[in-house]
Amino acid sequence: VKISKQGISDRYNEGAIKYIQALIGEALSHQIMHTIDYGWFKLFNRVLIKDSTKFDVCEKLAKQLPGFGGNASKAGVCIQHEFDIKSGEVIDLTITAANRPDSTDTWETIKKVRKGDLIIRDLGYSILSCFMIMHGIGAYFISRLNTSLVVYEKKGDGLVELDFGKLYKLMAKCKTKRLDKPVFIGKNDKFPVRLIIETMPDDEVKKRLKKTNAYNKRKGNNTSDEYKERARFNLFITNIPEENLEAEVISQIYKM
Repeated sequence: VKISKQGISDRYNEGAIKYIQALIGEALSHQIMHTIDYGWFKLFNRVLIKDSTKFDVCEKLAKQLPGFGGNASKAGVCIQHEFDIKSGEVIDLTITAANRPDSTDTWETIKKVRKGDLIIRDLGYSILSCFMIMHGIGAYFISRLNTSLVVYEKKGDGLVELDFGKLYKLMAKCKTKRLDKPVFIGKNDKFPVRLIIETMPDDEVKKRLKKTNAYNKRKGNNTSDEYKERARFNLFITNIPEENLEAEVISQIYKM
């Protein structure tokens, strides 16, 4: 069929975008050919996994799709993809500008979370107030602990800040590889969660610090002592009760 450039352009309207998204969503759903509903999956109505991918596009699109600038292209695309691993259903498939942070997406899609859901996302989506909203509606989450969050533990009738340096020395002395600790996070909110603490091999700690130091150097910053102490651990937070899932399973689920 012969068609002009203007004819093609006219067909890229809102309806066409929704149609293409529906086709892609259907194709992605077929990657999971059957419902998974056994083992720990039975504890949750849906198990929602979300991540994004970002890439540069032609700079002529900078007005519609602004990028990060700098050494990157002035134009870029971000695709947000969230699906229910139990059923394969696509929950979110959104195209945005590359400079839109994942944390913004968390706020804009929080209403899609339902009671009984398990939400699994990486640190880019980590917002304490949103975790509190999820907990309030009866949903569950597993996330890595954001380094910006202050952690408190209960001592007597009060709360004191958790000292990760002392904790590492204690775990090394007792040869403990994993702890499941009730804590409170957030300087003001002090939201109660389970903190799953796993020690990392020394070579992995060195790699993590090397990467962070290089990033901070480019930004003109120094790596804080607090980060260096936390870098010895894999730290996961969740509101799933301990009697439902033990610590080892929590970290395995997140690494999935």
